[in-house]
Amino acid sequence: MDQSVLLEDVMYIIMSFSDRPTVSRMMRTCRTLHRGGVPHILRDDVNLCLSSLDESFFQFLLANLDRRLRYLRGLSISPGRFSSERHISRHIQDGVPEMLNSLFTILATIGTNFTRLELYDAEDIFQLHPRLPDTLASLTELEEVKMSSAGSLSCKMLRNLQSRLFFAEISLLDDGDDQALTFQDKIPATLLQGSRTTLKHLSISDVNTTPSGPRYNNLTVLEIVNTYAFITQHYVRTFPGLMKLYISDSFIKDARNLEQLRAIREANIMQQDCMGTWKSLCTYAGPLGIMYALGLTCRITRLQLDDTDDHGFDHRILSAVLSTARPSHLTIMLESDLVEFGVPEVISTLRERCAQDVEHLHLEFYLKAGDTDYSQRVRELFDVLSTIIDSSAVTTFKLFIKWPSFIWGISREAETSPQTPNIDLEAYADMLLAKGKKLRSLELHVSNGMSRNGRTVRRVRD
Repeated sequence: MDQSVLLEDVMYIIMSFSDRPTVSRMMRTCRTLHRGGVPHILRDDVNLCLSSLDESFFQFLLANLDRRLRYLRGLSISPGRFSSERHISRHIQDGVPEMLNSLFTILATIGTNFTRLELYDAEDIFQLHPRLPDTLASLTELEEVKMSSAGSLSCKMLRNLQSRLFFAEISLLDDGDDQALTFQDKIPATLLQGSRTTLKHLSISDVNTTPSGPRYNNLTVLEIVNTYAFITQHYVRTFPGLMKLYISDSFIKDARNLEQLRAIREANIMQQDCMGTWKSLCTYAGPLGIMYALGLTCRITRLQLDDTDDHGFDHRILSAVLSTARPSHLTIMLESDLVEFGVPEVISTLRERCAQDVEHLHLEFYLKAGDTDYSQRVRELFDVLSTIIDSSAVTTFKLFIKWPSFIWGISREAETSPQTPNIDLEAYADMLLAKGKKLRSLELHVSNGMSRNGRTVRRVRD
């Protein structure tokens, strides 16, 4: 047996488990490993900073472009070192735009392993070269695309993309930042229609919808960000197989009060009664008010509700949502006043649902800087919780309470100090475990946002 061949095989196995710096050091030991290490050093995504290519991994690719691009799996590109620096593309050296376009031209021909692309400040990048949107659209093997600050040129590339994506994360610019953006650019059904048979996970901001267009039958996860109008039937028709719906940084602009919110809800329920609703949706995470307005008529077993849409934590909204969704896993995350959580109507609603459907209850409260008698408020909260947990069907309970450190006089320089409120978590944990007859485990955690300052108490029933 050729011992040298055996040794090479062992070294390649070691490379397959090593990080990029280790592989790089191994490749500098001899010509054999320098050549054989290429697939391993290109296993993880390559980060390119266009304003400082001399300091980036790009020089390694240029040394043997045709061969090494065959092993490239993913690229992450930013115009500058910090993606928040808008229009930094003006400072990119001459020749870089043409070089970037040539790179993707070659990848379109030989990049059979190139499946992941991430663009920071995507619109700035596409503006570097007039042919760049069409060149990237000619890529055929992409499976995952992420774009931040995408504009009209980015949307043109996505509409013409020849790849069939499985995952897409698109953050669009505001209209004021790119006046060329159109209503059609913000409709995901038409923006990614080339991937309508393959796309499984979509995250997109500033969404517009229409009652017609392509269907994405295989999409199971939808994340909606920074959106202000929700017509449920549009989403049900476009994504009929949806299983998980996440909504953040959004609100309904036409609903300034409960009456207007109820009108939107009733219209959405009426459309679902006529045309159907989701059959496989099992998870919703987002604002309580938006969940109410969507008027979903299907059961949702995992429900995560927050109060970030300016509608607070109204007990009437909560009761309507929980009675329809009937979740077995319920998470509530509040940034508003704890008083809203402690009103009798909210307690009654949660007590009823926890006695019937909810088996796993997770509560997170983020206290405001204006709270002055925090310890007393928390003691009142535990009295409320004991009422909810008493004789409930809950088997797992978690409570996280976080507050700004400066409420307690903790300066930024002293954030590592062990100061915590005067709360007997051990006693409260024992009380809740005694109240919840079916409770198998619980976890209580209080913190000022610094994990090393927090206190955690866990209980498990034998």
